[in-house]
Amino acid sequence: MNNISKLKQISYILGLSILAGVVRNVVQDEPLPWIKEPRKLSTISDFKIPDLMREPLAINLEFAKHLHDKNEAVFIDARDVGEYETGHIANALNIPFDEVEYYEDHILSLEPEYPVVIYCSGDECDLSINLGDLLFEEYELFYVLIYEGGYPEWESSGYAVE
Repeated sequence: MNNISKLKQISYILGLSILAGVVRNVVQDEPLPWIKEPRKLSTISDFKIPDLMREPLAINLEFAKHLHDKNEAVFIDARDVGEYETGHIANALNIPFDEVEYYEDHILSLEPEYPVVIYCSGDECDLSINLGDLLFEEYELFYVLIYEGGYPEWESSGYAVE
């Protein structure tokens, strides 16, 4: 079989796959979105972590600061090593979401019933949410909190950084 014939077959299979995907999406009761919507987390409105969490929850700057000052949570930076080394919340661990497989020993050393606060580069960054979901679902940490303001908000507030 020559290269042109192979290219035609590949084009044919690709075209049929795209067509099948479009048809499937049109006939479904709940079609898949063409563009992924950002995930919205439920936010804890008071300074109390629920006894039973069904998913990671978002916290604001004030609650994050409270937990940090009282040493009532482990802070985890989900950004890459280079960003972490440039600056991070004081005493935060670095578990980069994009390289999480290399940090399994760190994750397994976390106490499952002790709260963790995960952050990254602020509102436009979803590394903290992705890492939070992984730690909650796969590693069964009970109290996973996402600080959505992240390092930029923390630093601009003048709070402790390293």
